[in-house]
Amino acid sequence: MSTNWRESIIQPKELIQWVHLFPDATFNDLWENTDITDPIWLPHLAQAGGATRQQLISASCSIARPCLTLIPEIEDQDKLRIALETAEAWCRGEVSKNLVRTARKDIGTIPYGSADLSYAAKAICTATCAITAKAEHTYSASFSAAHTAYFALQAGVDSKLMCATIRKHFNFVQKPREKRLTLWQRLAIDLQ
Repeated sequence: MSTNWRESIIQPKELIQWVHLFPDATFNDLWENTDITDPIWLPHLAQAGGATRQQLISASCSIARPCLTLIPEIEDQDKLRIALETAEAWCRGEVSKNLVRTARKDIGTIPYGSADLSYAAKAICTATCAITAKAEHTYSASFSAAHTAYFALQAGVDSKLMCATIRKHFNFVQKPREKRLTLWQRLAIDLQ
C-alpha cells in the first residue's frame, strides 16, 4: 500500500476499470464478493448502490471504532471516543450537526505521538468529518469512509474485519434512484 494516503484512495476511473473486469456481474454480485478484502473500495461501491450519506458515515464510524483500543488511555482518548460517539448519535438522528462540530473542535488540538497513534486518531477524526463538511453529498461521505479505512489499515485494523463491518451497514434490495445520478449510481444501474 502506498505511504501517501492521497494516492491510496480509489479514484472513480479505477473502480470503473475494476467493475469492467466482471462484465456479467450484477451490482449485488460485486457487493457480495467476499474476495474483495480492500475496505477502501467498498464505500465507493456502496455509494454506487445508492447508499445514503448517513449510512456511509455510520459505516465510517464503525470501521474507526477499533482504533480507540489502539490509543493509550489518556485524556485524548476520551475526546476521540466522545467525537466518535457523537457522530454515531448523529447518524441515528439523536443529536444535531452543531454538537458534532463541537466534539470535532475538541479533538482538533490533540498532539499526535507515534505513527500508530496518529493513524488511529486520524481514522476517528476522518470518520466524523463528513458530517460537518460543506459538501453534504454521498460522494464526499464515500471518500471520507475510504480515508477512514486507509488510516485504520495503517493503524493495524484487520482489512477483512473492516470489509465485514462495512457490508453490515448496507442492504441493497432496491435499485439506485434514477434522478440526479452520480457517476457511481450510473455505474450501478449499468450493472443491474
